[in-house]
Amino acid sequence: MRNRVAFTILLTALGAWLVLSFVIAIQIDVGGLYAEAEVVTLRAILWQLLSNCFWLLALPALVALARWAPIRAGTWPWAVPFHLVSAVVFAALHGLLAFALARLIEPFPEVAEMTVGQGVTTFLAITLHLEMVLYWGILGAISAYRAHRKARRREREAAALQIQLSEVRLQALEAQIQPHFFFNSLNTIAMMIRSSSYDQAIRLVADVGDLLRYALQAGEDHQTTLARELAFVERYLEVEKARFADRLTCHIEVADGLRRYSFPTLALQPLVENAVRHGIARDPRAGEIAISAWLDQDMLEVRVEDDGPGPPSSEVPHPGVGIGNTAARIRALYGPRGTLSLERIGDRTRATIRLPAQVLSAEAEP
Repeated sequence: MRNRVAFTILLTALGAWLVLSFVIAIQIDVGGLYAEAEVVTLRAILWQLLSNCFWLLALPALVALARWAPIRAGTWPWAVPFHLVSAVVFAALHGLLAFALARLIEPFPEVAEMTVGQGVTTFLAITLHLEMVLYWGILGAISAYRAHRKARRREREAAALQIQLSEVRLQALEAQIQPHFFFNSLNTIAMMIRSSSYDQAIRLVADVGDLLRYALQAGEDHQTTLARELAFVERYLEVEKARFADRLTCHIEVADGLRRYSFPTLALQPLVENAVRHGIARDPRAGEIAISAWLDQDMLEVRVEDDGPGPPSSEVPHPGVGIGNTAARIRALYGPRGTLSLERIGDRTRATIRLPAQVLSAEAEP
């Protein structure tokens, strides 16, 4: 990209050099005819081409001066006078080169009788206004190009910083979810040990170990397949079933074709945990959890319902840590198109995740 920009600038400079040389040479020729002066046209063109090479040779020095004395707020009181003097100096140097080339190529016979001082003075008297325009035009182009590069660099740095902030935010939110889940799971195992259900407790320790392995492996990726999330939730429910015995049942209605769709890692388990904690655990008559998913045009919706009393009404618009963090992660991943809603419908509590549908894997199985 940088090579292409440099090539474009060089090509533009060469084109401007050729056009400027021919235009000035023709002006000199025509002016010579009106003034009845003797001008050799081809030599005048050659003299202009070589003479105007001065601005190509001076370009590195102008770039250095533009960097050393930039014209901007805070520097213009001294930078503008500096560049006015510098423009006259560059014009004099150009006049010196033009005089030397004129003595060598001889496009104007009268130059042979001039001294160096007379030649440079004559050059400045005729072309100083054009030299000033060229100096300030080149200086402006260099300043505009530097400002453009600086703005692009700031945009890249801002984008990189935004990505880093998003990564840190997601990792922090996931770190809050995982301890929250495992703390509750270990409490369930402790209850079994207190009731002397040692075999069941050992089996559950193994199950929790598998869940921990999945959580640690999945922590590096922000998205997985819906199939893997369902498998993780089924394993989690096995742990919770030991706590609620036969009272807890779970119905999963998700078509195989939907299981390969992308889904936020560890986003489904907090919804199920919320149903267990605020629904099943609070009412001995409750015990049913239903998980379903479907496509709504280009959006994937996944719903978790339970027949418990639900969270306190004060928590519905302001859910707890697990649900709140999951909603924040979905917003960070999908923007305004990703949502998580928690509502009370009749005698059931419903949590719904809605996000852009995207196939992540051709494999439906976890």
